[in-house]
Amino acid sequence: MRDGHARGHQGGRARVRAPGLWLIRSLRHVGATPGCLIGAGGEPVHEGGREPARVDAAVGWRLMAVAAPPGSLTEPSALALAAAIRAGETSASEVVDAHIEVLRRAQARSRPLALERFAEAREEAAAADEEIAGAASAEELPPLVGIPCTIKESIAVRGMPNCSGLASRRDYRCTETAPSAQRLLDAGAILLGVTNTSELTLWIESSNRVYGRTSNIYDPTRTAGGSSGGEGVAVASGGSPIGLGTDFGGSIRLPASSVVLGDPDTISVDGLEVVLFEATSRIPARRELRDARDRAAGELEAAGARVRREPMKDMRRALELYLAAAAAWSETGARDILDQAGAEFSWRRALSRKSPHTAALLLLLAVERPAGRMVRRTRRALAAAVALAREVAARIGDGVLLHPPFPRVAPRHGATVGRPWVIANAAVFNLIGLPVTQVPLGLGQRGLPLGVQVVAGRGRDHQTIAVALELERRLGGWVPPSW
Repeated sequence: MRDGHARGHQGGRARVRAPGLWLIRSLRHVGATPGCLIGAGGEPVHEGGREPARVDAAVGWRLMAVAAPPGSLTEPSALALAAAIRAGETSASEVVDAHIEVLRRAQARSRPLALERFAEAREEAAAADEEIAGAASAEELPPLVGIPCTIKESIAVRGMPNCSGLASRRDYRCTETAPSAQRLLDAGAILLGVTNTSELTLWIESSNRVYGRTSNIYDPTRTAGGSSGGEGVAVASGGSPIGLGTDFGGSIRLPASSVVLGDPDTISVDGLEVVLFEATSRIPARRELRDARDRAAGELEAAGARVRREPMKDMRRALELYLAAAAAWSETGARDILDQAGAEFSWRRALSRKSPHTAALLLLLAVERPAGRMVRRTRRALAAAVALAREVAARIGDGVLLHPPFPRVAPRHGATVGRPWVIANAAVFNLIGLPVTQVPLGLGQRGLPLGVQVVAGRGRDHQTIAVALELERRLGGWVPPSW
């Protein structure tokens, strides 16, 4: 995260991603380094020493190729839109224009974008239409030709800002594009803009002193989650069928997005074992979220799955173990990142009325070094983390786990600051390294999204996505906001 020597935020390893609790559709998880500006080579910026924690980027889009209402181009999936463009049923220019219009409205209501590039996107859409017209066959075209997308601002795109809400990097513009973003663009996707994050991507509310605060598209008095909150709103509003973000402790799953990996339509859930853990937290999920999970389990059971409930009290230590592992495995802390970025941090300025930093980052800085020294002295916490990972994986086996991503529906702005325990349900799966797809389960009593994480064993991503597709078929999936 450096400028000049600030190579900062330039990339991420491509993978897939996850959640649908606060904002959206369905999705998929990925590990990522907390608050790390990602280098153009795909590695988090760090100083010397050990290898940094793995950073994965996540590509997501609407899962279902659902037929949209006549005239609508912002509700079909990316795959359905791509098929329509190839078939000549619509054009890239029409699709891009429709999504730009929705994003403009979403920006006025919830501020998902850090910076738009609508004029450039329209030019690229016109070029895509010419490419399509000149192609001898559809097979010659890139798979996502003409499909709009958005990318999290902390992932580098040439010519775009890349500061993760850090005021000292406000004017920085990328000279390279991160590998994960480049793969998406090389596949034919057209970038509409980069989206807002929390400061240094270090908290679950997307607010900073550079781009301001991103609000929930369903209720602007509530948070959009973070750190990929801007990306969540862009996708949830219907303004972007594809989004690219990162997730280290729920940063995608909490804002929520959608994802596709391969073609899981041929995978049946008949005979699949579905596990429901109970007693996993001293602060259990609210009844509304537990009921949503149970409803999802019931639908899978009706499709032929076998549902099993069992207590898992060892997961009550998940947050403690997650924080211990993050501190022990990371050579670079938030203060180090600020120093590398030339932020010239001082507590006197940070605590002033004109502070360039958010309260969430200041709280992290206040506890970071004492906590780091404490957890690094205990190897028992790390050993316990390994044991927990083995136990969870063993209990899931060849099946899937359904688990609430958050203890409650979207909180009001600021309600999560200073409450790190709220990330435990999501962060535990970053800790133990299992694939997760977050699935939307409709709207709750207050019109806010409900969702559930679908977790599987390592290398069984196809199962989480197959379950996500089955639940979307049965429960309807993403519900567009009424605004």
